[in-house]
Amino acid sequence: MLIAELTLSTSILETTLTSAPGVTVALDQQYARECGTVLLQVRATGDGLATFHAALDDDPTVADADVLDEADDWRQYRITLSPEGADASTYYIRTELDAVMLAAEANADGWSLRMQFPNRASVSAYRQRCIDTGLSFRLHRLYRASTRGQGQYGLTDAQRDVLTEAVDAGYFEVPRRCSLADLGDEFDVSGQAVSERLRRGLQTLLQNTVSDGDSANPSSTDRTTDRETRDGTAD
Repeated sequence: MLIAELTLSTSILETTLTSAPGVTVALDQQYARECGTVLLQVRATGDGLATFHAALDDDPTVADADVLDEADDWRQYRITLSPEGADASTYYIRTELDAVMLAAEANADGWSLRMQFPNRASVSAYRQRCIDTGLSFRLHRLYRASTRGQGQYGLTDAQRDVLTEAVDAGYFEVPRRCSLADLGDEFDVSGQAVSERLRRGLQTLLQNTVSDGDSANPSSTDRTTDRETRDGTAD
């Protein structure tokens, strides 16, 4: 598996973030409904949250935005993308190429992404598909995922602990017997921090058990620079 760190210039939330340059948005998750509508769950932090909230109404990439949770210095939103926003999203491209979004953050300067790809060919295909749809793609770093410091199934100790506690506390039961906030209290962290650790742990566990992984040695490294990408040698 390869990890790519890149910048993607897309119009998603561009109008809103330009109106509130002190705000940063972090992607919690992205998914699509059967009808094809693409949704984002994001956390907005920084100065100007009121301006950010007001600007969502005039953002051409946003069809609807609901506040899920909030505090003095952050707000969590579920954002339904408009058709224009969906066209600017690479959600379906990633799905087709078996790429996984590990982290995504945006501000007035654009989106910074960290993604996992099965191989170099899929990185090149993603890059070309982005360019073909009018998105500016800049690759900063490409390296092979390392499992050093990880235990069985590639899990870190922290991931193993939170998964074990989630099972023991009944988080995966129907109905659930505990919440993310309850798990956070056990580890003295926020519910959001537990959510991110839990998702990453589940992703790692599934990739190393039921998913077909890359057969290359995970301890080896493979890096490429911005200059190499522009010259086409990363292809």
